[in-house]
Amino acid sequence: MKDYFYAIITGDKKKGYLASFTRACLLLMSLCYRITLLAIKSLYKLKLLNKQRLNAKVISVGNITWGGTGKTPLVAYIGFRLKKDGRKVAVLTRGYKRKYSAATSVSYNGMDLDSRPIGLNEAGDEALLLSAELSDVPIGIAADRAKAARVIIEKFHPDTFILDDGFQHWRLMRDLDIVAIDATNPFGNGHIMPWGIMREPRCALKRADIFVLTKTNVHPDTAELKTILNKINPGALIVEARYDIAGLYAAGDLKKDMQDVSRFRNRAVACVSSIANPEAFEKMLSGAGMNVARAFRYSDHYHYAKKDVQDILDACQVGNISEVITTEKDLVRLKDYLPDNGAVKFFVLKISMNITQDEAFFKRIYGIY
Repeated sequence: MKDYFYAIITGDKKKGYLASFTRACLLLMSLCYRITLLAIKSLYKLKLLNKQRLNAKVISVGNITWGGTGKTPLVAYIGFRLKKDGRKVAVLTRGYKRKYSAATSVSYNGMDLDSRPIGLNEAGDEALLLSAELSDVPIGIAADRAKAARVIIEKFHPDTFILDDGFQHWRLMRDLDIVAIDATNPFGNGHIMPWGIMREPRCALKRADIFVLTKTNVHPDTAELKTILNKINPGALIVEARYDIAGLYAAGDLKKDMQDVSRFRNRAVACVSSIANPEAFEKMLSGAGMNVARAFRYSDHYHYAKKDVQDILDACQVGNISEVITTEKDLVRLKDYLPDNGAVKFFVLKISMNITQDEAFFKRIYGIY
């Protein structure tokens, strides 16, 4: 059923009475969502709701569609470069699907401000992944990101905040809006959620300063998409990003010693993911020469249980598959249930992000200082 709904909202021309009825229901809900969106925007425009300005530069990294555009690697990419260049960087994120969603948390090198390990329930998978990728960078985790920012400012005094998933976060003023767009499926069927995957109409892209076209290694023909974006927002910079395989490491290896992808070439593997766009992950493995014999897909940010892992292990043993590949984001939610040893081994795909117009990209970013 999930695949059926996903096919409809991403543009697949499903036919029949059920498909027509489903589209009608989704259209009604989409209209309600659009009205709500317009009301919120109007309240901020009329200054009945106030935007807050932080005592630091704010770079928003967001998207205009629901999930799967590669925001988290982009946040890490920007944060790493700015930190390397001497900027005092912090990240603000909502902590999507964390258990304690009402709390305000700060992660610093995997610890909270009381020097206790911060876990999945407090942070969510994306925040934990960012904390692991960005050493010595505080990660503020809260629905009220301005509140998290104030905590970070008092303790760490950053000069730059990267606002994760910030394009629709109206409460904070920003100095730069970066929008990630999935080149493999930029707008779905073009409709607003839940009839489609759009969070806002395309015209909202006029607010963007930079477009980052992601997954161009999977879909390299971006000419038509660039034409569309240039018509909407001719002043925005457009750059392309590739997600390449840096290697794989054993799921239990704390040192993350990389193994070359050639070690897995022509081998039958299973893959496990709970991400918005599992097809791109699976195509990456196939493109690297692996034979993806089984693909275990779960809902985005799925909270795994011990039984899920056991089901995967049982299926792999029946299918004579000895290696399972998963994502770094999934490892955060899987690691507590993985066996220490056994016939089936879990490996993690390490992705490196590369922006082809890197110099122009950071020139635009440094223009805010």
